[in-house]
Amino acid sequence: MPTNIDHYDLTGRRAVVVGADGAAGGAILEALREAGATVVAATEVNTPADASTAVERARDELGGLEVVVCATDRFLASPIGETTDEELSAVVATNFTIPFAAARAAATALAGGESGRIILVTHILGERGVPNTSAYAAAHAATQSLVRTLSQELGPQGTVVNGISLGWMEWMQDRLDPDDDEAQRATRFPIMKRTGRPQDVGPMAVWLAGTGAGYVSGQVFTIDGGLLQHL
Repeated sequence: MPTNIDHYDLTGRRAVVVGADGAAGGAILEALREAGATVVAATEVNTPADASTAVERARDELGGLEVVVCATDRFLASPIGETTDEELSAVVATNFTIPFAAARAAATALAGGESGRIILVTHILGERGVPNTSAYAAAHAATQSLVRTLSQELGPQGTVVNGISLGWMEWMQDRLDPDDDEAQRATRFPIMKRTGRPQDVGPMAVWLAGTGAGYVSGQVFTIDGGLLQHL
């Protein structure tokens, strides 16, 4: 059976990207729009309440939603003994609690149809950490678990839930200490021998938002140039 190119045509689909002011969110926003979707960009999302409100406002503004993306990210590199409660709260809020709130709002906003898509952007450190990233890695691990568990909860209403797990991208250079050999593995080990680019992220989001991914749920798709094969 030939591939139906319409699977990548998002014309008529309504979406919101929470965290559209970040590099990953911005790339996904642009890609969804290029594919024909009508997309609301939710920026300056700093709290779970902001995320919930953004999804609800987008639903009201567009008269409904088919796609909800959350791409917020806050990095922290710190030994666990030096990580303050305030730093922990901020990292967990951005990397797990805000995506949770966006997904919770999406569960209601998408309940009226059978083609709902929730896409949560996470990081490979949620699967395999490196030293001094315990708070960051744990928060992303929670989001990856949310993808898997929420897919089971929302499957009966026709909503699929998937994740996009990023490796080291070109906008993450400030995270790597050039004098830390452990940190430099992130740029030495990708099979593709380069960091990821914004244009590497958008196409995956378009596929997950389209009709071709209607039987794909509970999956976390890695975009890391093969880095996890070495870490």
